[in-house]
Amino acid sequence: MLNYTEALKLVCDSARVSDLDDVVLKKAFGYVIGEAVVSDRCIPISDNSAMDGYGFIWEECDSTLELKVIGHISAGDTRKHTGLNRGQCYRIMTGASVPASVDTVVPREKVVGDGEALICLKELPKRGANIRRAGEDIAVGDVLDMRGRPLGPGDLGVLASVGCTHVKVHRAPTVAYFSTGEELIDPDEELVTGKVVNSNAWSLEACIRLAGGFPLSLGKAGDSLEETMAVFEKAKDCDIILSTGGVSMGDHDHVKEAMEAVGMDIKFWKVAIKPGKPLAFATWGKTVVFGLPGNPVSCLVNFELFVKPAIRKFRGYKQYHTPTFSVTLEEDFPIAKNKLHLVRAVITYDKNKGYHAIVAGSQGSGVLRSMSLANALVFVDKPMSMGEKAQALWLTGKELWL
Repeated sequence: MLNYTEALKLVCDSARVSDLDDVVLKKAFGYVIGEAVVSDRCIPISDNSAMDGYGFIWEECDSTLELKVIGHISAGDTRKHTGLNRGQCYRIMTGASVPASVDTVVPREKVVGDGEALICLKELPKRGANIRRAGEDIAVGDVLDMRGRPLGPGDLGVLASVGCTHVKVHRAPTVAYFSTGEELIDPDEELVTGKVVNSNAWSLEACIRLAGGFPLSLGKAGDSLEETMAVFEKAKDCDIILSTGGVSMGDHDHVKEAMEAVGMDIKFWKVAIKPGKPLAFATWGKTVVFGLPGNPVSCLVNFELFVKPAIRKFRGYKQYHTPTFSVTLEEDFPIAKNKLHLVRAVITYDKNKGYHAIVAGSQGSGVLRSMSLANALVFVDKPMSMGEKAQALWLTGKELWL
């Protein structure tokens, strides 16, 4: 049986990075770009005013600090403006190109006068004040390397400003998923003794979307080897396949056997963690396959620990391992020794204490509500006391709670 670190390494080594797709910039938000962009223009394209104010020649301003307004320059004005003489200035708006003769801009609130014909500076600003220089933001030849992380609003703005209309991005994986078990019913069916709502289907759909994949539901497979094999075959062309249930050693647990029967290369079966021990992982050509536990808590924990990194690697993330962070325990965590426990916890932040954690209700493997209450998993491999520090990782999307 592998430990968590060994299993995660094997998953990440086996998962692949996707090919690149050419997409229009407008649709690139959230994707990971696959190549650096070299700017063929400078931003801003020319010197421009950082203020609504008056542009003048600093050396030509005499001791009276009076300036005659000889023209008006608005943002977007492409006219060529004549040079300035001693005691002259242009009224200029924010973002307007600064004529070559202007080397300083004074804000409107720093002058007195009618502002149309004659002004007087309250004080002489520093030479070059309030002028944004051409190429100050981006110069010709600058390499804009945004690889390895999802493109955000600022990234799209930068790429648009240098003229990118299309970018090459790593495509998102198609993640097929299905549940196994005759006992499973849909939420709108009557819940009777012996039946269980297929909550995993709803949880996994959300997890896949939040992790950046395209979910493809293949429904349910009954408790037979043939049905399980048939559903796997339907998903063969997908990038990632997830099954839930049927990975233990019961009479009706056929997932591992079905994986072998259709020709998958099983890399491991079982991981020394709680919850989530019965996990099967295999490769099938270019496809990676996870046989997740049917227990809803174990299923979601294994998604966070193993499936999410595989999705992130496929999408081109540089950091595809889910990062952990340090938390202080606000209560005792009396966990059994010799096994890594993923404790469902509520993490809060205090400016004096930093991140600190309390247990999110009952830690029973069948208590799904604790996954709803929790926003993180805390790694604990021995009994720990209040005040001790441990490592934690955010549950997908839950970091936004803070």
